[in-house]
Amino acid sequence: DERVREAFLRVVPRQQIVEELVQPVQADAAPLDSFVLRPGAPGYEDTIAANGSDEYRSTVVDAAVALLADAGRTSPEVCILYDPADPRRVAAFELIRTSAARAGFRVTDCSRPDWTAMLGVAGAYDAALFAWDTTRLGPSAVAAVFRSDSAVANLNHFSDPDVDELVDRVTGTDDAEAQTEALRELDALLWDAAYGLPLFAHPTLTAVSDRVTGVTRSPLARGVLWNAWEWEPAAPAASPTR
Repeated sequence: DERVREAFLRVVPRQQIVEELVQPVQADAAPLDSFVLRPGAPGYEDTIAANGSDEYRSTVVDAAVALLADAGRTSPEVCILYDPADPRRVAAFELIRTSAARAGFRVTDCSRPDWTAMLGVAGAYDAALFAWDTTRLGPSAVAAVFRSDSAVANLNHFSDPDVDELVDRVTGTDDAEAQTEALRELDALLWDAAYGLPLFAHPTLTAVSDRVTGVTRSPLARGVLWNAWEWEPAAPAASPTR
């Protein structure tokens, strides 16, 4: 029931999660307010100003209680899947459980060491805490996650014909401005559907000597060794004339 789903999302403490789990590492960190764009990406600020994310900037217990009453549900259970070996995920789970209880939710623990094998398995969990960064994989990543017929990464089995049309617009053009506009519309539809909640972008620091070029972070996982064969010595700086 979309009302129950929205009610749960209304009491996920995104700001508290960022303040307690991310800001100690990156002091200026803020909640991530887009499903398809990341801070610093072209169009991010304009997108989050109009995509509906402001409705979820803080927890609203009264709104969650009203939605549950409208749905005729009291004390619904939400079992959360996550990696029990990740301290940040464990802490986020506890913060969500405490916050959601204020609206009557019974948040239970579906964590397991093989949690990745459970992603997308119907009935294995009600919500999941996990991360991926699709922004460096190009437009095809949007189709992999959000298109209704995707067998790659549509783990929520999400299906919306309007979203499919926007995904096709993103993947069907090389025009950066047209892609950004389609992503802006897509983002608004995902927020309106209570698809889920982006929480935060993982802080990453890469330090590189000025004696080497070609070092970049992996588009699939944090780290720099994925393209080590492309690294090259940097041209030595010219000696100053005397």
